[in-house]
Amino acid sequence: MKRAARAALLAAVCVATSQCTDTVGPRPPDNSIGVIVSGVIAPHSGAAGQQSASVLTTGFVYVSLSPNSVPAGVAAKVTNRASGVVVTTAMMNGGFDPVAIGANVGDTIDVDVSTTAPSDSARAQLVVAARSRPRIVRTNPPHGGRDVPLNTTIVVVFSEPIDSTTLTPGMALLVSDSVPVLGQVGLVDAQQLKAVFQPAGQLAPLTTYRVMLTQAIRNVSGLTLDSAALVSFTTGSAVAPILSSMSPSSIGTGSAGFTLTVTGSEFVPGSVVSFGGTTQVTTFVDSAHLTAAIPASAVASAGTVPVTVLNPAPDGGASDTLNFLVTSATPGLVFASVTEGDYYTCGVTTTGAAYCWGGLLFGPLDHRIIGTLTPVAVPGGHRFASVSAGQFQVCGVTTDGAAYCWGDLGMGDLTLDPATLSACNSKWDCPTPVPVPGGLTFASLSLGDLHRCGVTTNGAAYCWGNDPAAPDVTTPQPVPGGLTFAMVSAGGGLTCGVTTAGDAYCWGNAGGALGDGTTTGSTVPVKVAGGLTFKTVSGGDGHACGITTDGTTYCWGFNNWGALGDSTSTNSTVPVMVAGGHTFATISAQWYSTCAVTTAGAAYCWGADFTAAPGGVPGDLLPSSTPVRVPGGLTFATLSTGFVSHRCGVTTGGTAYCWGMNSDGELGNGTTTQSGVPVKVAGQP
Repeated sequence: MKRAARAALLAAVCVATSQCTDTVGPRPPDNSIGVIVSGVIAPHSGAAGQQSASVLTTGFVYVSLSPNSVPAGVAAKVTNRASGVVVTTAMMNGGFDPVAIGANVGDTIDVDVSTTAPSDSARAQLVVAARSRPRIVRTNPPHGGRDVPLNTTIVVVFSEPIDSTTLTPGMALLVSDSVPVLGQVGLVDAQQLKAVFQPAGQLAPLTTYRVMLTQAIRNVSGLTLDSAALVSFTTGSAVAPILSSMSPSSIGTGSAGFTLTVTGSEFVPGSVVSFGGTTQVTTFVDSAHLTAAIPASAVASAGTVPVTVLNPAPDGGASDTLNFLVTSATPGLVFASVTEGDYYTCGVTTTGAAYCWGGLLFGPLDHRIIGTLTPVAVPGGHRFASVSAGQFQVCGVTTDGAAYCWGDLGMGDLTLDPATLSACNSKWDCPTPVPVPGGLTFASLSLGDLHRCGVTTNGAAYCWGNDPAAPDVTTPQPVPGGLTFAMVSAGGGLTCGVTTAGDAYCWGNAGGALGDGTTTGSTVPVKVAGGLTFKTVSGGDGHACGITTDGTTYCWGFNNWGALGDSTSTNSTVPVMVAGGHTFATISAQWYSTCAVTTAGAAYCWGADFTAAPGGVPGDLLPSSTPVRVPGGLTFATLSTGFVSHRCGVTTGGTAYCWGMNSDGELGNGTTTQSGVPVKVAGQP
């Protein structure tokens, strides 16, 4: 498996019947449930969104499934059999919106859909084509929808990127009795997959409307929609309140009564807040704000509490429910550091205890553990100095320098003896930390996609796994060159380090990410150009960044989404200075984005934002080529940007916060609700 299984998901489907079973060798393509797969999209088309790292050198396809295709479906896994890349996604209403996965023409893609009843699971297999016509995946309201709120916004999701110039009021319109409804239509996401029609005013009550989409709508390759579409729905008589955020969003058990501020829209005098199913004393502030008096009895027990808003007649109707978290504080749970993997997070407390939360904690996607929405202690009783999360594996260094790993130990292919494996369910599912073979004493470890590197206490660098310097090695091997390192940082097919003399070296993939002025890859460390003296570097996915001894920050490599932070989107094979004049103390580069903390504790991020930059929603790709302040006003000691889904940091007071996507509970706040602003990890005082 080469580099990546992460942002994007699903592809083609084959119903699991007695005629469609797991057998060795190829199976005839089968798409019984109607998975939609786009044609191959070029890596630099500008409509990538979230995709696997293989996109940089190949291309990618979008995969989607219309609602009700697999009514009992809860999750799906897609495998590109050519590259070995595996990714997953949750399903809703029997389908899923488009997700991307690296692929070339002719690749075979398997999709497995798990359901509430294992006997109903579905499977499909498709072969990737060069081109395809765009299709409509879903609409909201759906065809035949009833009692649609009068303030609804019509959403259309396409199967692949749409040429925005072909999406005009004449090509996509809303009508009632053949009379067009005034409004605006346009694409609203960077991937160019989602169109929204915003009526100029409220719709009429108890009226049938039709959304008309002509076949002239084209994708970015110039192919027209596979067919025209007509979607009808009927309005009700209510205006639905919309609930977007709460303050606070969590509180500890035993707290006194407090005032909850609810933010949204379409609130009216007489709107009431329901907290845990009980209507609370509510004050109407304005159409976007309500306050509610929450008694102490409502937060006496830990758990997730639903919060809804109800407008009075004739505009009655509950808003989308947000979850409020009541945490049970754990004395002494103070974090020293956090690290993010693929839809999960781990951290080390100031006492050396390791905790993890989210999905994919132990084992590969076939063995994923879902439901760890709050921190759980890592078994084994070890006292860790640090931990580092990779794609599906975590490794840590104890206070006495011993290295341990847990999770999917097949990702990096550790050679383990039978006695060691006895602590695991299998090599691919090991919840208990096992020692890294070789008997080395490490000062630090760093995990990349599929390789791991570390520095021993005498400054020697070692790597193993699918490493750029020593591919597919199963025990730590010394990095050639005889250099003495102060630290190393492993990224996506790339490793960088700083020697004790302050020189930065990188090795691994081509493309300019080595910073030596070339686009040539190297299996041995090459010195980063520019004569700079660094105190730390961070290897990302296609780029790297470092902080010099005077606090100046430089980046180099791939820059399509502004990950270099120099206010351009131009790639650079040598270090370029990050814009803004900030003096950073720590830095973290990963997945086409970079985050850093200033010496004053202010957190900034730049590059591709998969987590929700100001003005967006979590999961959007909102690039910034210059540092943008992380919202919330917190003072951070450290900050980590992991893989595609989320980011986390620890404040100067030892409190861990996370933000971004949260499908598997990776934010650790007891919910699966995504957040564009940092939220406190549960269990802390």
